[in-house]
Amino acid sequence: MLKKLTRDEIILWVSFALFTIQCAYLLFWYLPDSLPDKVSSGVWTSLANDFSHGIFYRPLNSDIGYGGTRYMPLFFVLHGFLIPLFKDPFSAGVFLTLGSAFFMCLGILFALREWGLSWSKAIPFAGAVQCTITFMMQVLTVRGDFLSAGLVVWALVFFHKYFKTKVALYFFLSSLILAFAVLTKITSLYAVAVGGCALVLANRLREGILWVLSSTLMTALFLFSANAFSDGKMLVSFAACATGGMDGMGILLSPYHFLIEILRDPVFAVFLGFAAIVFFVRFRESWRQLHFIYFIVVIGATLVIFSSPGTSDNHMIDLQVAVFLLLGVEFSKNYGLIKQVGTIMILVCIYIGLSRLPFVPSIQKFFETNGKPTRETVQYFYEKYGEKAYPVYSIYTEFSIVPGKTPYIGDLFNLNILMENNPDVKNDLHQKISSQFFGSVVLSNYPNLFKQDFDSKDDVGLQEAKEKFHNHQMQKEFYWYQKNPVYSLIRQHYEITAVKRPFVFLSPKKGTD
Repeated sequence: MLKKLTRDEIILWVSFALFTIQCAYLLFWYLPDSLPDKVSSGVWTSLANDFSHGIFYRPLNSDIGYGGTRYMPLFFVLHGFLIPLFKDPFSAGVFLTLGSAFFMCLGILFALREWGLSWSKAIPFAGAVQCTITFMMQVLTVRGDFLSAGLVVWALVFFHKYFKTKVALYFFLSSLILAFAVLTKITSLYAVAVGGCALVLANRLREGILWVLSSTLMTALFLFSANAFSDGKMLVSFAACATGGMDGMGILLSPYHFLIEILRDPVFAVFLGFAAIVFFVRFRESWRQLHFIYFIVVIGATLVIFSSPGTSDNHMIDLQVAVFLLLGVEFSKNYGLIKQVGTIMILVCIYIGLSRLPFVPSIQKFFETNGKPTRETVQYFYEKYGEKAYPVYSIYTEFSIVPGKTPYIGDLFNLNILMENNPDVKNDLHQKISSQFFGSVVLSNYPNLFKQDFDSKDDVGLQEAKEKFHNHQMQKEFYWYQKNPVYSLIRQHYEITAVKRPFVFLSPKKGTD
């Protein structure tokens, strides 16, 4: 078989093999003794944990804690069903996230096949997405972005079949799968525009309108049913938090935020830059084709998403799918410029090799410097502070879920957004902090403000570094939560008593309640 491969295909396959080995190595290095990375992992897991205990979206404020979230239900419902099988919420979430990533890559593969690529080209292009820093960081988390992106690309597979054949079954399946994608992540609605534009630009206006209507109505039916199942709490939660803190300034700054996030992943930045060049060079010949329409609509949707201050690298997943689809389809056309994608693959392989050197940045070095969230850390926390540490005020829900408790705050970021329009919730939270209702506060040490762990508040090194930590928290809060600052209140009633990176632990001050 290797003799039949062209030079360019051999480069693709060698690169694909190295990318797969790199990603697998990272997973085997990180997962065995660690909890999922990113605060959003805890939010998704908290929602799934609630669902596994019969709670489908919390009230905004109740005896079990605060509600309010922007997350759609499909992923965390699937996660909740898996929890009894795994006997552990985080293990179930990791399994579902990795399965979703594979499902997405499989979707890219069949999309490329649908667009005419041979297996020898489609397989390495579908697997190339795992070489990006964003992809590798996201497989270490628990979140629904891979599932939503995968559902969108599978919807496009069946849409393209309908586009070619006009078979009604493909029309229905593409609309149905897209509705499931939106039920996983609301921003997947952008894909409705992709299909509609493709049909309109092909002078099939009536079909385009019907497809948009059918997809929208099916999505609305799913959302209505989910909201009814939650006794109306889902819509209340979205109404309170759906904007994600977006405002006029955020809209103006979205291109800047988008660019900064791109530059944090130089591997993907190179592929995106090359895809943009190909897009402009081939625009006249290909602008009506589905992979081009998908690419430009995703860029537009991503820019809008980055208007929210809470937006992070997970929102690049759809764009990465669009980039590798565009490059793969154009590669099959075998013209001069596109063959340079092989050169990019070689450069990425060289970077992967150089990343083993001590002075070249890598994901592994990042965690070695800043620390990983581990079950051992949660165990240390309860051995040190005991049951009185609960309930925990933190964006890290693992400090409640791992020992089998329910997080009182399931989504701290959205709680801050909720307080903007709900003064009762704001006053209630402030009262709880002032009365030291929370047995402890757990904060992030990022970016490695404490250079070592400390077991006592009296340690000299802790005393020297804590002012720097306090100042950083105040600055971070001003950027993220300037409308509802609470850290100054926390500082009045709680004090740093230990550091076990990547976490900083605070306990109630004596004599202030």
